[in-house]
Amino acid sequence: MDKAQLKSRMLLILFAAALLVVALNFHEAMGLLGSLWHHISPVFIACVIAFVVNVPVSAISRRLRRLFSGRKTQPSDQLLNGVSFLLTLVILALILSLMVNLLVPQLIQSGKSIADTVRDKVPALLQYLQSLNLDTSVVEEYLQKIDLNRIVSTFTDNAGSILNVVAGTAASTIGAMATFVMALIIAIYIILDKTTLTHQAKAILYANLSRERADKVIYVASLTNRTYSRFLSGQCIEALILGGLLIIALNIAGVPYASVIGVTTAVMSFVPYVGAFLACAIGVILVLMVNPVKALVCLIVFLCVQFVEGHFIYPKVVGNSVGLPSMWTLIAVLIGGKLLGLLGMLFFIPLTAVVYTLITEDTHRKLKGKDIQAEC
Repeated sequence: MDKAQLKSRMLLILFAAALLVVALNFHEAMGLLGSLWHHISPVFIACVIAFVVNVPVSAISRRLRRLFSGRKTQPSDQLLNGVSFLLTLVILALILSLMVNLLVPQLIQSGKSIADTVRDKVPALLQYLQSLNLDTSVVEEYLQKIDLNRIVSTFTDNAGSILNVVAGTAASTIGAMATFVMALIIAIYIILDKTTLTHQAKAILYANLSRERADKVIYVASLTNRTYSRFLSGQCIEALILGGLLIIALNIAGVPYASVIGVTTAVMSFVPYVGAFLACAIGVILVLMVNPVKALVCLIVFLCVQFVEGHFIYPKVVGNSVGLPSMWTLIAVLIGGKLLGLLGMLFFIPLTAVVYTLITEDTHRKLKGKDIQAEC
């Protein structure tokens, strides 16, 4: 038995022994993993934030680099990353400010309008039901039983329990905010020093792996980065176009809450397949509270804009940005949604695209080695 085989078998024995120890002490092992995750979660969240934010930062950095392409003195990568990161923060702040200025006044107005509509329409609805010889005594009894004084006294009697719940919620919220702030600080350092970190990661790979394996790891990492970047940038552009088209079309049609519906659709369009239709349902319900005819107009306009965007704009803007067929895209959405909810639906599409590309390339390479021509 040579050294390589002995080393391989020893590693296998150690791995089996570790699995046995974990199986015999499952609860303790899970507790240890939970404690470990609690300590390293800011780093993981920071990597996710840096990965997402790096998409616009890299795009801005490339354009800034082109501005200095003809000059003798070139700015350092770290300086360009810092300026690009600041510009990204400014753009995000402007987008957030625009969304707040559009949404908050409209939401306040819609809330008041819905409350007034419900208050005004309930008596008329009861009269209409009575005209149909339907018994409305149960509803009237329930409405008469709503006593504001009793509600206030109940709230006062249970103030201690409510305060405990509020305090617990506040403590967990503060803990989550502290974790997020720490992750954000780490993400900023990662983005600013990404060139140095990339060189260090490559050095570690080539120092500990064979050149062939290190090249493979770097290729997979590069493919993952390109796929996620294309997907996220394409989705952002598509969301802006869809939201803008809806705001324009709904305003032309005279539909109320056009800004709210457009912004909501732009945000929810990041959820594949179902996001835009959920936004449509929310918009139709909002308009229905004010004007049922306009609600029908809202539905028709939304379907028309969705048709135009899906058949003409989306293929041009996003196209096959992740190189994944529709069937596998749907499967990725279903699996991601089951495992990780909304984030899973969003991130499993490019992840599946990476796996699909690697399997396709490996299949083509094996078929070429066997001198077989096949389409897959």
